[in-house]
Amino acid sequence: MARWRRRRWLAKAFQDPDTDILEFVYFARITGMFGQLSACIQAAEVAERFDKRPVMRLTSDNYRVSDADPEWFATYFVNKADDDLAAARGKAFMRDGSDLPCGATYTNPAEARALFDRHYAVRPEFIEEVETFAGANSIGPRTLAIHYRGTDKYTEAPTQEMRDVLDRIARHMDTLDGVENVFVASDVAPFVEATAGGVAGLPTVSLDDAVRSSSDIPVHTQSFHAANAAMGRDALLNCLMLARCGWMCRTTSLLSAWSAIFNPDIKVAILNEPYAHSVWRPEKILLSTAQRI
Repeated sequence: MARWRRRRWLAKAFQDPDTDILEFVYFARITGMFGQLSACIQAAEVAERFDKRPVMRLTSDNYRVSDADPEWFATYFVNKADDDLAAARGKAFMRDGSDLPCGATYTNPAEARALFDRHYAVRPEFIEEVETFAGANSIGPRTLAIHYRGTDKYTEAPTQEMRDVLDRIARHMDTLDGVENVFVASDVAPFVEATAGGVAGLPTVSLDDAVRSSSDIPVHTQSFHAANAAMGRDALLNCLMLARCGWMCRTTSLLSAWSAIFNPDIKVAILNEPYAHSVWRPEKILLSTAQRI
């Protein structure tokens, strides 16, 4: 469908007084889970302005778990408006957030979290898995989270060498009071291996991800394949685990930016900043308050 047709279709759907729920079919290009989730809350914010409720259907090849069913949002998340089956529905097609009649305006993680909570939820089985792992490994407010994003991120932000990152984090930890352990998340297997023996003398723990890269080839931008479900699970669980911590040191990535949405009170320190052409919400709203290390 041409962009002008999508925009006209969306404008008509938003203005329809007989439609209470807008069902967004978001057929995005292959991109990360949290880039697409960011579009979901933008759609929710715009829908609210028109007194609508959103239902998201995500169909990108890199996260769908079945050849027969292209929709994958419901694999990991809940559309709260899905329960109101009696409401009038309208269909809205979008390829990215620029198809919407206006952009996102939330200004801080707490606003984004409230917007997410009004319309969506993480499926309970993932919440339970996070709580079980966190309890077994003492992950909580006295845990420092580290998220190191490698592979293709050089296109959006300056590359950070692993050893330099760990040295900077160790110096930063000297300024913090009460850190007891470290949770590490990364799409790069060598980084997780490098931290397995501890960081700055403190014990580390990581999830046993099913899919990590051992090279500069990203795992999350492939087309449909059998590992999609495991890859999506890895991404969501790592994001939620980072959000359980009290502090977070992070490189540019929407995954860890979403950790700050799921936990607006987490204290964020950033190791690099995105290039000007790659500053998107929610990454953008963290730059004004995060500490640079």
